Amino acid sequence: KTRNRKVSFTRPLVDRGSLYFLEERSPGTVTLQVSTAGGEVSEGPGANGDLDDISRDGSQLMFDRFDHARNQDDIWTQTFPSGVPRLIVKDVGNLELWSADGQSIFFDRSKENKTELYRANADGTGEEWLATIPENVQGHLSPDGAHIRVTDISRGLFTIWEVGTDGRNGHTILGGRQDVWGGVWSPDGRYYFFASWDGERWSVWAASEVQHWWRRS
Repeated sequence: KTRNRKVSFTRPLVDRGSLYFLEERSPGTVTLQVSTAGGEVSEGPGANGDLDDISRDGSQLMFDRFDHARNQDDIWTQTFPSGVPRLIVKDVGNLELWSADGQSIFFDRSKENKTELYRANADGTGEEWLATIPENVQGHLSPDGAHIRVTDISRGLFTIWEVGTDGRNGHTILGGRQDVWGGVWSPDGRYYFFASWDGERWSVWAASEVQHWWRRS
């Protein structure tokens, strides 16, 4: 529990022993962490920006940092726990993810009223266009590293949209439901959990990735 602050509405991140989340403070947001076993909340690592992702081996952090002079967001990475922050990619959008093996990153960028998905090497070199995707938030990578899912906010409604990490087969999932937000796979990839808003309250749903059914938990 945090004290008299507003928790930022973004997905929390988990490594092998800690849960990380953002909290809004004046003049900006800070990264907080707490043990997955519970306990006191403390300030986590920061590169003067918002923590967006942690590599799967827990060794690399990825931050989004806003450059006020250029009015753009940039991707910074940092070796955990005591590395030096490094500027990797300039002018990015809402999606910033490590690949499953930590050797590359995925990000999006707004261009001519379109949102484009890119891949680059972990050091920011070798930038490659993959696909045109919807305006989005809450991007996340599948356990097998083969798919990216986002919350599509492009039409003022909230749907879950998926694309392969090769940029192919972009499509809406969950039957095109327009009341869903965020999402995460179970570690084994067999189930997908997401939130739904009915106009009065949030509920959490589980969808089978194998049998293609969903139910509220």
